[in-house]
Amino acid sequence: PRAQRLRMAYCAADLNYVQFMKRFPGPRPDAAQVPYFWGGVASNWPAWQVPALAGILLADRVPVTWGLGFAGITYSLIQGRASWIAAGVAACAAVATFALPLKLNLLVAIAAAVAIGLVMERREARA
Repeated sequence: PRAQRLRMAYCAADLNYVQFMKRFPGPRPDAAQVPYFWGGVASNWPAWQVPALAGILLADRVPVTWGLGFAGITYSLIQGRASWIAAGVAACAAVATFALPLKLNLLVAIAAAVAIGLVMERREARA
């Protein structure tokens, strides 16, 4: 039915789509597809909506000088040991090179994170 497809389209986020396609790769109808989809929505949709509402309600209470605009997005992307180490190295590099002109410390942080990420990836591939 159209109403159900519209509700599902509204709730279909990238993470839900990826997980759904991993579980049901072929275009074969399966009775478990709709409950599986709504199970993913039950965890993913609130995980996006609650922080979004918190940001809307609290945005004027956090000083812009704190520079937290990008931090929330970054935190949500960090998964696994290698990502945490790369983020830590980037943070340390950014702070250590803060005095560079033109905010070049951010470029140094990115380069440091990519470098440590590649080293860790190579090390994991050997193991």
